[in-house]
Amino acid sequence: MKFKASKRIAKLSFLHLVIILLAGCGATGLINLQSGNQFAKQDWHGADSSFTVPFEWHDGHVIINIALNGQQDLRFALDSGAAATVLFETEKTKDQPLSFEMQIDLQGRKVNVVNDAEITIGQITLSEMTIIQIPIDQSPLFGSYDEAYFDGAIGFDILNRYMTRINYADKTVTFIKDSSTALTSTEWVKLPMAIHGRIPYVSGAIPNQQGQPAHYDLVVDTGAPDYLYINSLLATDFNFPSSYFESNTKNFNGEHTVKTSRINYFQIAGTSFENIAVHDLPDFEDDNGIGLIGSGLLRNFDVVFNYENGYLALKKNIQFNPQTFIDRSGLQLEPHRNGGLVKGLGETTGLKALKIALGDVVTNINGNKINEINFDEIRGLLSSEAEHVEICWTSSGVDMCGTLVLQDRF
Repeated sequence: MKFKASKRIAKLSFLHLVIILLAGCGATGLINLQSGNQFAKQDWHGADSSFTVPFEWHDGHVIINIALNGQQDLRFALDSGAAATVLFETEKTKDQPLSFEMQIDLQGRKVNVVNDAEITIGQITLSEMTIIQIPIDQSPLFGSYDEAYFDGAIGFDILNRYMTRINYADKTVTFIKDSSTALTSTEWVKLPMAIHGRIPYVSGAIPNQQGQPAHYDLVVDTGAPDYLYINSLLATDFNFPSSYFESNTKNFNGEHTVKTSRINYFQIAGTSFENIAVHDLPDFEDDNGIGLIGSGLLRNFDVVFNYENGYLALKKNIQFNPQTFIDRSGLQLEPHRNGGLVKGLGETTGLKALKIALGDVVTNINGNKINEINFDEIRGLLSSEAEHVEICWTSSGVDMCGTLVLQDRF
């Protein structure tokens, strides 16, 4: 189970959750969990063959509203990298009555197996589900209720049952009852998609040591906020660039260092992303692929997941932009009730000139107050080609402002 304190690096990827949980254990709920909730009931309400719900783009995640056990308006990430449905303890969910079967120790953190969960998304209700609940004091993702900007994540449990289209440009998700429904436009490119451990994989190409396209399988991960993530140790005949900057991440396995750079290209579905931003994840473990394709890249397309027929379909959308962006500030910001929480500080000249510390909350950039709606847009100013930004923050209750000089970091 991969959690990242900096979700810009790799988010809440649940790749190995079920494998870890089931080691040496045969409880009923865990069996249901391992099987992708095959014992759960599913109901499609109404006569319509499809329905569409809106989503919010927040910190690079596709956030939809769901109901859990009758509690409405919970914010869940639609996360194709989630092999199990996960509920976080947040301000909204802390008093939710749950049917706990048992507690599991994950590298010293206690998480709960919950039975008899019922989730409703639009016209779909899934009942008698087994999910994972993560208490706030056990989560490496959120340090407090002020940081918990979504309440859970769902992936395989819904994507495996229904053909699903994510329209990133319109910020909508369409669920389609019949997986044999045809894609009408000739602009769609279908890619064979394999499912391993309840996770979807497709093939993409990166340059080998001779600069020629080398094809590898990667996870299609709508919960990974950035463009491309690779474990260079898993990619034979590939060298990660020698020029990069480093960031620290934290997950259930401890703290790790991640490299960020650019590679000459990444090719997928007949499209080449040149000089693409990429993260090297040396602790990413996967027997079936070498890394992740994140929503930063996927949002250039309309995306269709069809698990039953084994394909991923991509079609360029109106916001298609082959350019990719990398932070030039050194600030690692994550959502916070009052703005952007400083989770990391890079070694940049601009940051050294300011008195920003870990745990401070950035409230304003270039005169724009940071809130839930504009978080991604305002944080994007830190990756712009501007020479500097004006920034305000709160440190130990004291409001401060200054000019942050931006710079290329490698």
